[in-house]
Amino acid sequence: MVNHLKELWGVYAICIAVLAVMILVVKYDAQEQKEWSEFAAANNCKAVEFREGSTLTGIGNTINGNTVGVTTVVTVIPDQTCWSCDDGKRYWRNN
Repeated sequence: MVNHLKELWGVYAICIAVLAVMILVVKYDAQEQKEWSEFAAANNCKAVEFREGSTLTGIGNTINGNTVGVTTVVTVIPDQTCWSCDDGKRYWRNN
């Protein structure tokens, strides 16, 4: 019974840690989006180009000492928008 409770506390601790990290990521993203919105408004930024994202999947070989294996690689490229601003620069932003 005691070991079962210890295992449950471990699971609870991991869940709380994951939840805390998710909250921090969402908070950071909201802050970053707010800063971009303020910058875009102050510099008269306009969307000038859009790139649709994609997902790339590949297979690669791995060699580690005497072990040879096959690895699946997945790369996700998000949709992107290009913004042209009064400062003369172009900014690519992930959507």
